[in-house]
Amino acid sequence: MRESLALLPSWVLAQKAAANRQLIAVMRQRLAAGEQVARMYQKPGLAWLECQAEAAEQLLGERASRTNDEWVGCWAWTALGVPRPSGSRAGSVG
Repeated sequence: MRESLALLPSWVLAQKAAANRQLIAVMRQRLAAGEQVARMYQKPGLAWLECQAEAAEQLLGERASRTNDEWVGCWAWTALGVPRPSGSRAGSVG
């Protein structure tokens, strides 16, 4: 799974992780309330989504720690609250 996530650009990883986290929260609330949910959103499916979100967040953190030139302009750092490397030029022009 991690290898396939690594192929995605950082902005897609950030959105995927955020969407998975939101979906997990909503489905857990529904399960706790005793509501019916599709089989893929029951505990095993939510565990898989959580695994994906954690892997995406870890990849984003690793990317953020690489050299600044490699990730200039990457907004994914702020999307998930990943701190930028010191001296980062991300978002600067030129």
